[in-house]
Amino acid sequence: MKKLLFLLTATVICFSNTWAQNLEKFIVQNLTPENGLPSNEVYHVIEDQEGYLWFATNNGVSKYNGSEHVVFTSKEGLPTDIVFHLYPQKDTSMVGVCSSGEFFKIKEGNVSLVIHPDTSFKYIQPGYFPSSFYEDSNGNYHIGSRHGYYCFDKKSKLIKVDTNRNKFPGINCITIEDEYCLCYNLVTTIYHEDSITFQINSKLINNYLDTKKIVRHTNYTIYWNNYIVNTYGGNLYFYDIKKLSVTQVPLIEELISVSGFNNDLYVGVKSGGVFHFVKEGNIIIQKSRYFDNLSISSVELSSDSILWVSSLEDGVKKINFSNSQLIFEAKPKDNITSFHKVDSQLVVGHENGKILLQDGKRIHKEKTKIYDITSYEKKAFIAHTNLTILNDKFNELKDYYTYPDGKKIQSVKYTKYNDSIYVNHGYTYLTTINSRTNEIKYRRHKELVSQSGDLEVIDDSCYIALTKQLMIFNPTDLNSVRKVDFNSKVLHIFKHNSKILVFSSDLKMRALTNHNGIFRSLPEINGINQAIEAVYHEGILHVSTNKGVYSWRIPDDESSQFQLVNFEKIPLVKMVKILDDQIYFSTSKKIFSKKLSALQPRIPKLFIRSIELDNEILKKPENVTLNYDENNLIINLEAISFEAPVMNFRYRLEGHESDYFYTLERSINYSELHPGEYVFKVAATVDGYNYSEEKTINIYIAPPYWSTWWFWSIIGILFSTIIFLLIRVRIKQIKKRMALRETISKLQSQALTAQLNPHLVFNILNSIQGMVSEEETEKANIYIARFSKFMRNSLKHSKHNVYSVGEEIEMTQKYFELEELRFQSEISFTIQNNLKDLSTLVPPLIVQPLIENAIKHGIRPNTEIRGEVKVHFEENNDFLLIRVEDNGVGIIENQIYGDGLRITSERVNVLSRENKLEILKIKNPTTIQISIKK
Repeated sequence: MKKLLFLLTATVICFSNTWAQNLEKFIVQNLTPENGLPSNEVYHVIEDQEGYLWFATNNGVSKYNGSEHVVFTSKEGLPTDIVFHLYPQKDTSMVGVCSSGEFFKIKEGNVSLVIHPDTSFKYIQPGYFPSSFYEDSNGNYHIGSRHGYYCFDKKSKLIKVDTNRNKFPGINCITIEDEYCLCYNLVTTIYHEDSITFQINSKLINNYLDTKKIVRHTNYTIYWNNYIVNTYGGNLYFYDIKKLSVTQVPLIEELISVSGFNNDLYVGVKSGGVFHFVKEGNIIIQKSRYFDNLSISSVELSSDSILWVSSLEDGVKKINFSNSQLIFEAKPKDNITSFHKVDSQLVVGHENGKILLQDGKRIHKEKTKIYDITSYEKKAFIAHTNLTILNDKFNELKDYYTYPDGKKIQSVKYTKYNDSIYVNHGYTYLTTINSRTNEIKYRRHKELVSQSGDLEVIDDSCYIALTKQLMIFNPTDLNSVRKVDFNSKVLHIFKHNSKILVFSSDLKMRALTNHNGIFRSLPEINGINQAIEAVYHEGILHVSTNKGVYSWRIPDDESSQFQLVNFEKIPLVKMVKILDDQIYFSTSKKIFSKKLSALQPRIPKLFIRSIELDNEILKKPENVTLNYDENNLIINLEAISFEAPVMNFRYRLEGHESDYFYTLERSINYSELHPGEYVFKVAATVDGYNYSEEKTINIYIAPPYWSTWWFWSIIGILFSTIIFLLIRVRIKQIKKRMALRETISKLQSQALTAQLNPHLVFNILNSIQGMVSEEETEKANIYIARFSKFMRNSLKHSKHNVYSVGEEIEMTQKYFELEELRFQSEISFTIQNNLKDLSTLVPPLIVQPLIENAIKHGIRPNTEIRGEVKVHFEENNDFLLIRVEDNGVGIIENQIYGDGLRITSERVNVLSRENKLEILKIKNPTTIQISIKK
């Protein structure tokens, strides 16, 4: 521990001369009231879980997303406008403490008090404002202050307290899920939900602190690189969690804030300045000190590697360390032509022959322009008229080799392939020098002109880029050469996924196997018309253009897109190099550098903050169900980016839009949406290429009840029920009507039969009386016997209004027998039956009135001839035809004799309206026909 303390202290002393480094190497911006900050007097800066920055000032609290401030003051509910400290909570809310000692919470834009003021005033002494605050899962409030630890429940009741002054004042807090590490000066106390365990002399037992669980910190205590870093007074304490030890670094001045991310640690000093520490191996080194003229109140290193420094007099400083750093600048009369990193030194060549180190130290001045520099084993090889070598101590420069004809060297490059240095010089020569044996081989070739550029050795070939050509040599046999022509200047040759690719100034990349066909073109960017230089490293092509330097991740196949991972707005960059873990950009006057690990796509954090309806705001929408008349929506977006405040949003509403739309607005309106299911998708970008992960909302607008399936199902069921009931009622009515008609028909038939039977009986009795009068007793007896049998059958059928035609034929035959006995040989009676089906129903005795009518009105008046009566039973399609013929006097026109025809016609029509009785012939023979529907 003493050794570590010595190293730390020595490091502080060694680097004291760099404490006031010039911040011009970085991009520094000021946040002041002119761009929305509530006040220049800022006490605390903190980043919450979502990525917002919060500023506590003497004029309220500001929530900042990179482009605008949302300010909370006493008008919005703060106890006072002077706010000293802020504490992010798990639920994304922010707790703050005012100058009056009152605690408040800001959640979803609403301000509320946390602990009753009377309670906080009672236990927390005026002037000793809390250094830590935490709300656990049970809703208890844990507060660490300079004079002790307190725990309050939801009702502001004190349930735990620790005010042992012997542990030194100044409690700071790290929260680890629902456990708390409160650090005193040299005493650490572990607080569980139900117990307190004191760890004296900084002994952290059982390696208790699981670093992966840390979710919160204050501005006084943080977790950084396996250390709990605690500030108190003028001392900085590093609690080593693994070794269970502590190291104290005295900085004399009162420390006010500490913040760390990755390998960087920044400490704010109240009396002025920000200290920058880094960890190199097991040693913590102080590198720089910034803003020593400001009274620092807080430092915060946000998750995107931007340092935010607040002061009591000059607002907030934003330092973007992720952008390229200016590491070298030429003097006004000098122009940079080449550079290379040798060991840890940057060696820079100039047009006037100067060779300088990064710190400005002059090595030598050649007589001619420095064309190129490469390195091997801590030596620099410098190309000008000759090839010059600079030793590893950077204090001696000597000629390495002078080429034939004194031609100027165009480029020089060392390659691990056969440990050789490749030199392209003066118009005609390509030379290889074995770095170990110094064996020299060179090739004279007329195509090697002064315009040659990139020289690469890939696998077993050496590639030299010319103006519109590519020369390919065999490294072991320089006489073996071939030439490939291109349409534009070749800038870089590299190997990617087993393909040799060539990038040219027209922003096109070609595969060497198909150099005439474009393998891929970089995406079009407005204003870019020329590529100046390019370099490839681990799948990324870095291209300098007339608008700046773009870093593109090359896709593995032609169906994928280039991914823009970085953009440096440094125009007219002439050289781009990858040296160690840095990328270097050089103009004619300046050299910039940047860590390759910092080349990440600038992707903003995106939130869908709310959906606005007519008179309602839905916060944090996910799945939204709306009524049919809630179809006018405003979707409010929120995006955070501290590097580029202007953002472009890409969105579409699936189910309503088929293509994406682009906008700079943070509110998207939809009006009069039809009922249905929609999916809203949105992503944000700051560079136009790299989009955030899409956020979605499932929106369902319910149809009106009159257009829903269940409504129409009910209507269909009701309609079907009504139709069914109407049909049922109609059927009942028809059945009732048919039954009534049947009853009527039956009654009519019975009535007609009742009229017919007395008439028939009257005629037969008259005939019997005549036989008795003429003393034809035997004949009368036979007649009476036949008559009685006929009447029995007639009475039998009188109970029915219809019977079969076969029964009608039988009754007609019996009636003929009666009439034959009555008229003897005066009249002949004949029945002709042509029916195949005798089951057709007919009214009983339907033929008898026609026969009687033929005898009475047709045959009896004509005494000159023997009478004939014929009855025919036939079929014609769907009708039964009964035809009665007689050879009597015929029917006088417009005159119908007796009631027989009328009654029979009515009886036929009672059965069916299609039935009919008609007179076919009035004489020779007189024919009457009955048609009955089967």
